[in-house]
Amino acid sequence: MYTSRGDRIRNPSAYTAAGGRAFSSNGSGIRDPTAYQRAIDASVRQNSDSPVYLYHYTDPGSAAKIENSGMIKASSDGALGSGTYLTAKPPRTSSDRLMTNNYDGAASTRDASKVDSYVRVDAARVQAENGRAATSRDVWKVDGDVKLADAGAKIGSRSNKRKR
Repeated sequence: MYTSRGDRIRNPSAYTAAGGRAFSSNGSGIRDPTAYQRAIDASVRQNSDSPVYLYHYTDPGSAAKIENSGMIKASSDGALGSGTYLTAKPPRTSSDRLMTNNYDGAASTRDASKVDSYVRVDAARVQAENGRAATSRDVWKVDGDVKLADAGAKIGSRSNKRKR
């Protein structure tokens, strides 16, 4: 974020409280600089060892079952052993990338609807093990089931965001 002269803004809240206007790198005005900075920080954190959100991708039917049961049930056949598998890759990620990340070499044998729906959990509210070193993929595992209420979960659909 920048001033009208192109100087970097270090504290958006203080700058705008003092009456300053903030601009993006392309010169567009920013309506809510504090929210804009939070979004940038969250995006950077998603690709780190401390993401803001983790996602469990599934098909629409399974998403409905998860919502009705109030939990994501652990799987027993994952690369890191038994547990609930998540990724930090957000819903805007292409279906091909999600399939490759989630199913590795078996991605081509799976139905792409497996990533049409998702459960987003607050990463700070689950004890997730980072499996990147062991799998070379963006994989996180929680031991056991994940209770939606405890994890601050939200269920969503990628149907209007499907990218191949």
